[in-house]
Amino acid sequence: MDHKKTDGWKPPYTWEERLKYALVPASLYIRYRVAKEWRRGERELRLLPFLADPARVSVD
Repeated sequence: MDHKKTDGWKPPYTWEERLKYALVPASLYIRYRVAKEWRRGERELRLLPFLADPARVSVD
């Protein structure tokens, strides 16, 4: 039996996701997501100004 490696497989993007990624700049989308999660109550996001330098790239 032939088993294919599936650990690197990701489902294909939906039409809406492809449109979003094509039209919305990444920096604008990130700001939208932060504001959305902030409103939903992600308290950790409120610490970002103290933990991450806005002039540098930070990876979580």
